[in-house]
Amino acid sequence: MTDHIKKTVSPVESIRGQITLPGDKSISHRALMFAAIAKGCSKIKHLNIGADALSTIACLQKLGVNFQLGKFTVDVESPGIHGWKQPQDGILNCGNSGTTVRLLAGLLAGQEDLEFTMTGDASLSARPMQRIIDPLTKMGADIRAQDGHLPLHIRGKKLTGIHYTLPVASAQVKSCVLFAGLSAQGKTYVEEPQLSRDHTENMMKMFRIPIFRNKDILSVHTLRRVIPGFEYSVPGDPSSAAFWVAAGLLLPKSRLLLRKMSLNPTRIAFIKLLKSCGADIDII
Repeated sequence: MTDHIKKTVSPVESIRGQITLPGDKSISHRALMFAAIAKGCSKIKHLNIGADALSTIACLQKLGVNFQLGKFTVDVESPGIHGWKQPQDGILNCGNSGTTVRLLAGLLAGQEDLEFTMTGDASLSARPMQRIIDPLTKMGADIRAQDGHLPLHIRGKKLTGIHYTLPVASAQVKSCVLFAGLSAQGKTYVEEPQLSRDHTENMMKMFRIPIFRNKDILSVHTLRRVIPGFEYSVPGDPSSAAFWVAAGLLLPKSRLLLRKMSLNPTRIAFIKLLKSCGADIDII
């Protein structure tokens, strides 16, 4: 018979101190993919090493990208997007990560003469993929699925840029089409009904990949130059901060400093809402 361990948790009057938040998960995925797109060595600091990010790493490894995981940094060595190789078994297991499969599909669709089968666990296999299949097919991608679900079978082909209007705002679908646009002939336009999180386009600008916005329309064109390796520090996750912010506001005399938190306007609506209600929150 297993002994039960009892723990007593007592209320506290306040919380005080400094917290370094875990790296933002969405940005971590994108940092890994941009490091795989780049040619040479990259160093990513403060990466969110959760199961989803590890799924992205596992898929990119099978494409010929090398990773060295340290305690606080991840070193990446890539042949560049034009040097990715055919996985030996052709299978890329995305685990439970929707971000991995939806963003990576955009990058894989234009890999001419390479073939991939993207799989996932039972939960991911139940999630809809038609929302990325439709725009990629319009670009000329050879992509097949079972009733719009995993597994996705992709045979890389020459893509053509399109003007795609998102049926609903989606950062993942937007990113998928923008990534596919890097391998497409001509310009690719993505029109969104309302702003969704904009990590992908912000990071494209950061790594000097030409991307332009005209009101609600983003545009990219064929990536013709080599993106060199880079160093990048992933900012802290605002979602993880929300619990601490709530605790600090509920308990009198609390004082918290949340370090290195992402202040992307598409991620901190809860901060703006709390401040409008009179919450004592300073952004420094």
